Amino acid sequence: MKKTFKSLIALLLTFALICSLAACGGGAKYSTIEDDDDGWDEQFDDDAGFDDNTGTTDNGNASTPTGSTASGTTPTNKTSGTTSTPKKETGATNLSWAEVKSRIPSSAKGKTIEIMDWNGIESVAQVQSIINNFTKETGIKVKFTTEAYDNYPTKIAARVAAGNPPDVVRVREEIPMWTKYLQPVNNLSYNFNDKVWDKAVMNAYTFNGKTYAVNMNDSPYFQPEIVAYNTELIKKYKLEDPYTIWSKNPKAWTWDKMYEITEKFVKAAPAGNIGITGVFGEYAFSCGAPWVSFNGKTYNCNMNNSKFVKAWQDIAKQYQKGLYNKMAYEQTYFNKGNQLFHIDSEINLRDGHFAFKSLKKKPGAIKAVPIPYVKGQSQYYVVMAETHAYGIPQGAKNAELVPYLLRYILDVKNYDMKKFYCDHSTGKGSIYEVVQWCRNTNFRRLSTLSTLMDGPDGYCGYAEGSFYTDLIVSGSIKADLDSKYAPGMKAACAEATKQVAKMK
Repeated sequence: MKKTFKSLIALLLTFALICSLAACGGGAKYSTIEDDDDGWDEQFDDDAGFDDNTGTTDNGNASTPTGSTASGTTPTNKTSGTTSTPKKETGATNLSWAEVKSRIPSSAKGKTIEIMDWNGIESVAQVQSIINNFTKETGIKVKFTTEAYDNYPTKIAARVAAGNPPDVVRVREEIPMWTKYLQPVNNLSYNFNDKVWDKAVMNAYTFNGKTYAVNMNDSPYFQPEIVAYNTELIKKYKLEDPYTIWSKNPKAWTWDKMYEITEKFVKAAPAGNIGITGVFGEYAFSCGAPWVSFNGKTYNCNMNNSKFVKAWQDIAKQYQKGLYNKMAYEQTYFNKGNQLFHIDSEINLRDGHFAFKSLKKKPGAIKAVPIPYVKGQSQYYVVMAETHAYGIPQGAKNAELVPYLLRYILDVKNYDMKKFYCDHSTGKGSIYEVVQWCRNTNFRRLSTLSTLMDGPDGYCGYAEGSFYTDLIVSGSIKADLDSKYAPGMKAACAEATKQVAKMK
């Protein structure tokens, strides 16, 4: 979640479509914030778009993953000109990779699928060998194209317009700027109504009954916000260990407890040490206070909502006490070993990722815990840094082959997860354990949708880091929101709503 303005913590928190997370014990959901008193929008029913048994949508039309038309005939795939369209399957399935591989068209051998990404998955040490195995098994080659994060959606648009789009692109937020250049996966003959695919993600990327991006249930590429901390500082200043607190009783790991530990640290440590930095707004998300809500058709700005305002006033108070560094996403101090907590995406803790390279060299120096609970609040939210998924651009030449590649490279069975994170462990106390808890526990997932704030294409254009700093440093939270930020966000919501209406 970094990239220049990256995930603006949340912008359109359209915790997009709530839905049960198939095959993930607990049935996590993406949703908008629940707040009966304030009247915030509740989003979608759990099965928006996909029926596990019948292959139909909730409105009775043919389900997107089955690939059937309403009349039951097989449509011509107009997006993939190079590969013949296989016979469609309908209904829910639970296919092994061997069964999936047997369905790959014989004409696929020798073709090359191009994946476009930023911070591409090819940077994960294991991926190249996984790709090599995929090519050996299928005869399909893979080409990686890595682009800069800035204006990434615009680059997709340019290639679509030029008639040479990549075959598959990574998307990170379920808003139109990330999906309007994609074709619905419903257009493909591949049956996504299989138990391995993450229904929560698919429903999050479903607009007007059409699904634009997918991921797998147990994909290694799952990006919740978590709290990384420096174990050496915990020991040096004799502070309570966050993981110990959380592992004994997750509800005891609260924001109040984290602030208490941080305050002891900043008082004891010499000047130049930092308490907390990263993504300031996660406290607001934890309180159920998103920038934006989405009711399935309309994006609504919540910056004037009393709950949102209070949450940011509380963050500003902690800043005034010296607990937060004013520079959002600043990584230097944590990397040098003189910062206690860093709140951001789990991606920073992956082995080989560019973040915290120096600190990662010290075995055991980094541990992690989930985002804290809000004391006295019954609902807990797993805040997502990115709703990691993959979509197929309009006009992609090998669109029909993309699902087979994704089915292979997103399958956790093809990875050694002990090597995935910097602590090289999947046991108790590992980063992997924390991420899996976020994935499998029965809590609501909140999507950050921050690019609604700082992205191109007519959105409001606020730089997330600057927004955080301006808001907490000024202390005039309500006035600044009312005059400086809410108007632009309302315009961005209106633009996004218009674009959703066009996605038919």
